[in-house]
Amino acid sequence: MSAKPKTKNKGNKGLRTGSIFKRVERNDRGKVTRTYYDVRRRYTDADGKSREKKRRVPSYNDALEADRDIKDEIARELAAPKEPEPERTFADLVAYYKANYLKPPVYVGGRKVSGLRSHKEVGYILADVVKHFSDQPLRTVAYDDLRRYKARRLAARTKHDKQRSVAAVNNELRLLRRLFNLAVRQGWVGRSPFQSGDPLISKADENERVRILSEAEARALLDACQSAVARAHHLFPLVLCALDTGMRQGEIFRMKWEDVDLDRRVISVPAFNTKTMRPRTVPVTARLRDAISEWRAARKAAGWDVGARETVFGVRSTIQNAFAAARLAAKVGDLHFHDLRHTAITWMLEAGMSPAKVMKISGHTQWSTFLRYVNVSVETAQSAADALDELHAAQAARKGPTSKRVA
Repeated sequence: MSAKPKTKNKGNKGLRTGSIFKRVERNDRGKVTRTYYDVRRRYTDADGKSREKKRRVPSYNDALEADRDIKDEIARELAAPKEPEPERTFADLVAYYKANYLKPPVYVGGRKVSGLRSHKEVGYILADVVKHFSDQPLRTVAYDDLRRYKARRLAARTKHDKQRSVAAVNNELRLLRRLFNLAVRQGWVGRSPFQSGDPLISKADENERVRILSEAEARALLDACQSAVARAHHLFPLVLCALDTGMRQGEIFRMKWEDVDLDRRVISVPAFNTKTMRPRTVPVTARLRDAISEWRAARKAAGWDVGARETVFGVRSTIQNAFAAARLAAKVGDLHFHDLRHTAITWMLEAGMSPAKVMKISGHTQWSTFLRYVNVSVETAQSAADALDELHAAQAARKGPTSKRVA
């Protein structure tokens, strides 16, 4: 293959480099079967982006003519007046986000390649954001608009007439920040309004929830789950699974029979079921093994499919009502399902397991995040006080009676 380069640039604005390459194709015996020329010329358009035009012609003379034509095309393109961008509104940005990002997740080889696993939850948050900004032009949204939005959302009560949490408002602001970053990427705004002032999102202002079940509370909750008041036969093994494994609610809901190995007493959590997209293995206690075995037998006797690809608990939406009924019957007060995960991790640490092993079981990858789940239960605090009392008594015995202070 040979080439005759032509790279002269006679000053055309935006023109960068050009070349003519001779291409020769041969058959298996080395005989030339075809000869042609590739003409290429790179340039910078009116928006400052690198572009390239190219042609393929049969002869060198044609290549010279094609190169002149390309330069003329570039000159006309750069000289033409630029069409003004249409006025983009916040509604346009939301429509773009929904069309390109707010979709159910797509998995390839067990890994998420597009979409959002939390697309429904994000959709609910997006609806509240749209109500505030509506059809406002993007270029008019300023930092003060975001600051006022934050203040307004913090002051607004929830649909259950409760104080809205800082964490909930921060989630809305994170979504807003994501939207404006996309607007900058698309060239619809030059700068995100989030960059024009002090940070609006402060994780330090969020109240970290610390709720650990005592042994008595855990027994009362499990008893309530087994009673008729729960009105859900799957609630007992499901809650017990959360208490004894520390799995997240979504991981439990999506758990299939093929993931459960009762003989080896382990549960395999696939990567696409986890928050961190990393697979892990969690232990199965003896009582959990018995509960799952009984649940499987009951499902099979009732005519339900218990095949390997079927979910273990058959949960299709939520257990909120059934869990609330059991919580009320157990009289355990303010308790969220996620508190069961906190309790499980605390129990593992109290049982003497190393934090590194507990992190592997719980699926945490960051030590700072894991520490939020390391809490002291009432029983542990009381046992620590008893141990200190014994230490103080031993120290006092070794020193003898304390001498009276002389004034």
